[in-house]
Amino acid sequence: MPLAAAILIALFLFQRRGTEVVGKSFGPVMALWFVYLAVVAAYIARLSIPMCCARCRPFGHGRSYMRIR
Repeated sequence: MPLAAAILIALFLFQRRGTEVVGKSFGPVMALWFVYLAVVAAYIARLSIPMCCARCRPFGHGRSYMRIR
């Protein structure tokens, strides 16, 4: 929380110089943040996809259901 407050205060201090300066300096930071989020999401998806596919695979479950009945 203190880091978020510091970033917010810094943004308001830079805003005195004009929104153009804030946009030029904060735009690349936001672009890096979104790239970081995409990389982390892709990594997590890569780890969880095999587990999800194994759970949704219909091959083994249909046979066990047929044996029970």
